[in-house]
Amino acid sequence: YSDFFQVILFLIQKIDTKFQFKGKIEEDIYFLLKVIKYPFLISKSSFYSISTPHTWAILISCLKWITELVAYQIRLEKENIIEIIAINSKKIFWEKMVIVYRNNILVNKTQKYLSRLL
Repeated sequence: YSDFFQVILFLIQKIDTKFQFKGKIEEDIYFLLKVIKYPFLISKSSFYSISTPHTWAILISCLKWITELVAYQIRLEKENIIEIIAINSKKIFWEKMVIVYRNNILVNKTQKYLSRLL
C-alpha cells in the first residue's frame, strides 16, 4: 500500500523537488493526475483499493506513464532543450511537457505505421 505511494512521490519529486502530499494521499494523487493531464480516467476508489488484483494493471500503467514522462524530461534536460530553473509555473511546465510527450508518441506511432506500409 505505502510502497505505491512512495514510488509516485519519488517520481513526482523528480519534477518538483518540493512536492509533498498534503491531505489524503489517495485524493492528492487523483488531483495530481488531473493536473498533469494523465490521459486515462482512474477512479478515486482505485487508490483506496491498491491491494486488489483488478486495480494492479491500471495503477502499473499509470506508473509507467509517469516514469516515461520523467524519463522524457530528463532527456530534454540533458539535451538542453528546456531549462527547468527558468520556469516559474509548474502547471505551465506540465502542460507543455504533456503536449510534447504526446506529440512525440504520435510521431513515433506514425513513423512505425508508415514504415510498415513501405
